[in-house]
Amino acid sequence: MKRNRISGRLPFAHSASRYLCCCLCCACHVRTGALIIGVVDALGVGGNLYRLGEMYFSAIHYPSLVGKLIFFTVLALFMWNILAILTLFAAVCMGRPRLLLPKLGLQLVTLGFLLGLGAACIVYLCSEADRTNSALISIYESVSGGVHKMTEEERAELDDILRMTIISLLVVVTVSIMIEIWFFWVMLSCYKYLRDKDHHFRATTGELQPMAALDMDATTDDCCFNRQSLQPPPPYAANIARAQMINESLNWL
Repeated sequence: MKRNRISGRLPFAHSASRYLCCCLCCACHVRTGALIIGVVDALGVGGNLYRLGEMYFSAIHYPSLVGKLIFFTVLALFMWNILAILTLFAAVCMGRPRLLLPKLGLQLVTLGFLLGLGAACIVYLCSEADRTNSALISIYESVSGGVHKMTEEERAELDDILRMTIISLLVVVTVSIMIEIWFFWVMLSCYKYLRDKDHHFRATTGELQPMAALDMDATTDDCCFNRQSLQPPPPYAANIARAQMINESLNWL
């Protein structure tokens, strides 16, 4: 009982190794890492406001179904990102791990999109480059109404440009995937830290009350036992009285 009472009052290990992350070659707490990620995301959202405005005016002046779908998809992801940033700061400041779930979900969606884009780039470079380039050139010529027919030199030059563009995109996507995986690991570690801290707090406050109640009950039981032990049980007292009466009768005889 004393061991449980002492373990329930032990402080939470905030600086444990599982709650540390490497940030710019120096170990920092996952809580600090999560705040840094939130600040970086907030700066990115602020920088993309201008592009979102351009997409909005483009969708108004050149209305099309595809343009509207792209705009509303980007707008939904943009609003989700803002919500994730706000809940991230609220989770870290208030110590509520569930508020990190929107950010974790958004990171999973972003990571899935980057993996799919990287896989598409690899497929393009491995087997579908010639076919894809021919299809793009055909689409360009059909859109131009057949006014401009590309020569073989122009086709070869465009083919090289497309290949170099896809290779550069693959490099950027690979670096982005590595950064996103690290961000996701930091956020997941922060979620585990807040969850463990919340569980420790609940366990500590939940064990102290029952232990005090058990101590009070034990003290009450001891007092009742001591009071009852002062008096012999009724059957035992009756047997003693009967034995004394028998002895007095025998002595009288």
